[in-house]
Amino acid sequence: MRITQSLSGLLILACSIPATAGDSASPADAFMAAFEPHCGQAYEGRVVVDEPSEGDNAFTTSTLVMHVAECGEQEIRIPFFVGDDRSRTWVLTQTPDGLRLKHDHRHEDGSEDAVTWYGGTATESGTATRQAFPVDAESVAMFEREGLVASVNNVWAMEIEPGQRFMYELSRPSGRLFQVEFDLSEPVATPPPPWGAETVADPSQQLVWAAATNGEDIKWREAVDYCADLELAGHDDWRLPSLAELETLHQADARGGESIRSPFAIGGCCLWSNESLVDRPAEDGDEIGGSPDRYQWGLMFDGKLHYYAVDIFDDGRALCVREPGSPGAAHQ
Repeated sequence: MRITQSLSGLLILACSIPATAGDSASPADAFMAAFEPHCGQAYEGRVVVDEPSEGDNAFTTSTLVMHVAECGEQEIRIPFFVGDDRSRTWVLTQTPDGLRLKHDHRHEDGSEDAVTWYGGTATESGTATRQAFPVDAESVAMFEREGLVASVNNVWAMEIEPGQRFMYELSRPSGRLFQVEFDLSEPVATPPPPWGAETVADPSQQLVWAAATNGEDIKWREAVDYCADLELAGHDDWRLPSLAELETLHQADARGGESIRSPFAIGGCCLWSNESLVDRPAEDGDEIGGSPDRYQWGLMFDGKLHYYAVDIFDDGRALCVREPGSPGAAHQ
């Protein structure tokens, strides 16, 4: 891989060291900040407590994955995948009343489930590693309306030890205790977006982006084919973006250290563009060996650096884009 950069790129790289929470941060602030090192990463988990046991079910027989997908100043969104079921997202929000946890549940078509947006607000300060969320009145009313009487006394909790473990918990006074623990020491491949969050519109550029990459570093030709074959949100006219289009996603001070603006997450360093050295010749050109069409451009987001690489190496990921309103693009 050959990287091209300017002095301004070096300055951006030097200044992109993430800030850390100060000693004066409240427990809720410190708890939210603990997710920052994991922004954009996904982790596998397992059920560690299920009392009273409900026997084999989707949680005990499926692969469980959490994805710290979006990290804003006031809100963190963590999709929770149970096998191929992408209906669940945990939403942590700083509010004037305290730290709030809500559950966003969607159907596969993106529409809201009848039981969604339930949760509660931490009534006590908690700690930097554990926060508990008793069910709120709005959720109680919904549970009663939907006949979920057992859920009206729910208390949810989350624990995080950065670089080690994350735990999600549901408990009830009846003795019900359910805990899922995730290994934060070993990221796994970035999963697809949760249902209802597959695309991101950018009206300023008149583009619609896929919200997630293909999930692993691949060859340039594989990236081209991935986008060409992609069927997402009712459309099949996806393509790789240009370098200029990729640059619109760069944000040097983005939380999570990937330098890409929310809600995007790379899960790696680099994204392929649709341009080769034929389209955009390199200033040095000392590696082309007479075959500029075999060298493709990509963007390294840490520092907003252009690079080019031979198309047979796994040197980037695919983040697909399309123009809204393209004729003949929609399918059923």
